[in-house]
Amino acid sequence: MVELTRQDLELIDVLTLRVRVLSLGQVARTWWQDASSPHRSALSQVRKLAAEGLVEPTNLFAAAEIPLTWPVATWQPLLPAPDLAAAARLTRARFARTPVCDTPCVVAARIGRRRPRPPRETETTHDLHLSGVYLWMRANLPTRAAKWLHEDEIADDLFERAIPGEKRPDAVVRDGGHLTAVELVGSSYSGTKLQAFHDFCAERGLAYELW
Repeated sequence: MVELTRQDLELIDVLTLRVRVLSLGQVARTWWQDASSPHRSALSQVRKLAAEGLVEPTNLFAAAEIPLTWPVATWQPLLPAPDLAAAARLTRARFARTPVCDTPCVVAARIGRRRPRPPRETETTHDLHLSGVYLWMRANLPTRAAKWLHEDEIADDLFERAIPGEKRPDAVVRDGGHLTAVELVGSSYSGTKLQAFHDFCAERGLAYELW
């Protein structure tokens, strides 16, 4: 078995617990940015990990990544709701002219009996941009990023009042004693859908960030 480096262990942890998918570009700039050829180094290491059954390389169609460095709207309980219609217009427009391309990616492999769910075809652009939000937080707010839980990892008891099939936040982070929901607003989101998300969070006392 190949000896795992710090970068390898971090990559596997992120794919297992934090996000569903990473593009090879995200992997290269996060863990091999100091290499003489980051992309080549990342590809070589991903192939080695894949040979050991630890990750799975794949190509997915997704819109080109837009750098996201700050939420488009934030809210905390007891404050007025933000302009959700404006947030929907802004986020819908940012993907309108973004080309979709075949994107080299990597997802987690099966771990014991458990295999983290890879993104569905319609979710790829959304999930890669959510991964970008996590990686930004990891680089700039590492203590906060360490408390990031992806939707698939959120314990059911956090949302015991949820209706079966109801949309959960994409992720949550714990800020002290409070939880903040993180939602990547895709191109299909309307003001009405964001209002439903606001109501979901307000009912449960969750702050939120819309990215």
